[in-house]
Amino acid sequence: MSITTEQMRWIDNVVGKPICYLLTFYARLTHLFPKKEKYLKTILFAKYLGMGSIVHATPLIRSVKNTYPEARLIFLTFYDNKELIASVGLIDEVLCIRTDNLLVFLLDVLGSLHHLRKEKIDCVLNLEFFSKFGAIMSFLSGARLTVGYYLKEPWRTHLISHKVYYNHYKHIAEIFMALGNAIEAGSKDLSLEKPIIPPEEKKYIYHLFEEHSINNHHWKVVVNINTSSLSLNRSWSLSNFSTLIEKMTNAYGAHIILIGGKRDIRRVEEIVASLRNNQKVVNLAGKTSITQLLALMEQVNLVITNDSGPLHLAVMMGTPTISFFGPESPLQYGPQGGNHTTLYKGYYCSPCLHVYNEKNSTCENNVCLQDISVDEVFDVLTNYFKGWAETSDGEK
Repeated sequence: MSITTEQMRWIDNVVGKPICYLLTFYARLTHLFPKKEKYLKTILFAKYLGMGSIVHATPLIRSVKNTYPEARLIFLTFYDNKELIASVGLIDEVLCIRTDNLLVFLLDVLGSLHHLRKEKIDCVLNLEFFSKFGAIMSFLSGARLTVGYYLKEPWRTHLISHKVYYNHYKHIAEIFMALGNAIEAGSKDLSLEKPIIPPEEKKYIYHLFEEHSINNHHWKVVVNINTSSLSLNRSWSLSNFSTLIEKMTNAYGAHIILIGGKRDIRRVEEIVASLRNNQKVVNLAGKTSITQLLALMEQVNLVITNDSGPLHLAVMMGTPTISFFGPESPLQYGPQGGNHTTLYKGYYCSPCLHVYNEKNSTCENNVCLQDISVDEVFDVLTNYFKGWAETSDGEK
């Protein structure tokens, strides 16, 4: 059985902290860190959780690559993110840690550290915010320079050679770019890097549309009812999604494409079963890879989604979005640029998910999302439909 998010948090707090203290004692005793050299030959990026965070790290990666064009860039992450990172095309090697079970996890951690020390890493940019695991991996990688976010806690102070202030009033792409500034590789260009999609993945989506008689004359809307396991209370209600889908198909003849991972299959099947008319609904939950999902995002007219990974994939592909925020702040993770609508009530208790509580909210009543009405969403998407209809020969 895979290691759950809750188990990861427990390991990070209970096991990670004493290890950090031991490493801090060693670092202070040996004064390991040298001054920064002008050129870096091997640079490691480390981000383990959060598809959206990885998407918003692409401006940083691009800026570092432009500053150090001959450097070898390595990205260390959990296995589920491998395909996304590889599709961006900026990284020379993606090094993965599996989370299938604790033994596999430990073996991959040791194997990754052995590999990194052989690579003789010059610099590691730790994109994790305040996790003990991130700090430990950065330090044990053997990198001469470790760049990470600074928190006034004794267990991490001496594990970072270049300390970066975490400013929670900034967007996540700008927060990540601050790491680049520490090695003189910063940039004001925060645009997302568009991934490279193999032709066969585009053909897969083409044949999928053909199979369901969907063509360019139809308004195609991806709906994502799911969230990541990091916080399940980021989800708008299933009943609201169901009502909205029926209104879209009845009013505009919209073709709805439901997405999700393998763990979301049952949840998506429930909403399909609840629809009185699901003839124009395609269920792709558990049936697409990351690159296929990116290819799908490129071919549809709109994406309606909770605050989760698919939102950021759609933004990467330049597809218009309507997204629901509440427990998380759109100030940090909302889409940047035009053609995106973020629905957010901004209640006093919101956001309740942030790096200072490890994005582990105790909220059991997400009124910040419940109070976003179906009619409110429908009014917004009507404008998107009108815009599409005016620029195409679309028909219901």
